[in-house]
Amino acid sequence: MLEPIPGLSVLKVLLPATKAVMPPAEPKLIPFDIKNTATALVTVALSCAFGLRPTTILRAELYSNQVRRHINFRLRHGATAQRRNFKINSFHFNTRKESSQSILIDVFGSVSVGNEHRAYTAQLVKSTTDTRLTMRTLRVI
Repeated sequence: MLEPIPGLSVLKVLLPATKAVMPPAEPKLIPFDIKNTATALVTVALSCAFGLRPTTILRAELYSNQVRRHINFRLRHGATAQRRNFKINSFHFNTRKESSQSILIDVFGSVSVGNEHRAYTAQLVKSTTDTRLTMRTLRVI
C-alpha cells in the first residue's frame, strides 16, 4: 500500500500489506442451569429496582448488601413504579475465574420500562463447592 511520506505529500513509500486480523475467540458456553438461575436473579433484582416488586423479597443469601442498598437508593431518589411495559431486552453473560474456589459471572444488557431504556450490569459469584449463585453487584445506568 502506498503511504504519503510526512512532510512530502507528493512522494509516497510502498509499505508491506498489513497482517490479517486475528479470528475472534470462541465463545464460552455457560451451563443451562447456571444461565437460568442468573437470569432469574437479575430479573427479580431489576423488577425491584424499578418498583414492580417489594425489596423485602431480596434475601441476604442471594443478594449482597451492596445490591439491596443500590435498589433502595434508586427507589428513594425517583425510580417510580411503572407497571406498564416492563421488558428486559437482552442478557449477555461473560464468565471469568476469580479464584480456585469461585467463578465470577458478568451479566449485562438493557431493559425498557415505559418509554425509558436503561442499561444494567451485574456480577454474580458461584462457589465451586456450593451450587448457589449470589449477586455481588448491580448497577442500573
